[in-house]
Amino acid sequence: TSALCQFSRRCHSNGSSGGSARCARRLALPFIFVALRAHVHVDCFCASAGYFKGFLPAALAAIPVQILYYGSYEYSRFVLARQVFKFGDDADLAEFCVDATAGAVGEIVSGAFWVPADLVSQRLMLQGPDRSKHLYSGMLDAVRKIWAAEGPNGFYVGFGASLLTHIPNSAATWAVYEFTRKKLYRHW
Repeated sequence: TSALCQFSRRCHSNGSSGGSARCARRLALPFIFVALRAHVHVDCFCASAGYFKGFLPAALAAIPVQILYYGSYEYSRFVLARQVFKFGDDADLAEFCVDATAGAVGEIVSGAFWVPADLVSQRLMLQGPDRSKHLYSGMLDAVRKIWAAEGPNGFYVGFGASLLTHIPNSAATWAVYEFTRKKLYRHW
């Protein structure tokens, strides 16, 4: 089978299950809203509708982003493992490096999609309670205005900083998870 078919299968099987499981994280959006407004020193307001500002772009991106994340992780892990073990390296170290690299790849691929959605979501969240002062009337209006004012690069403001924080986390998480899972599985 071709590489594209293998990637597609891995995105579908692993990405769908992982994507749907992680969508529940979006239920924490009210807490993210309060934290974001506190970090930028904007008065937080108590109108319950305000807690879900920016929910739509985050929710619409959640499943496709997770499918790409898990699919990219699994596919790159599969490809890297085949290449690394040709050289006969220490198996545990090689697997650890493969899993860490695959986690980083998954983060980079999915980041190309979640960063723009997150940017739109955060810009909507930062608008105050006074609708007359809103820069954006909704998700599509925000997308249009960002594109018109900043072009495609406007959606990637902070992309590098986001990757610098998420790549090491993802790489370490997958490397430790896979290493621990294999060690525990061998003992039980």
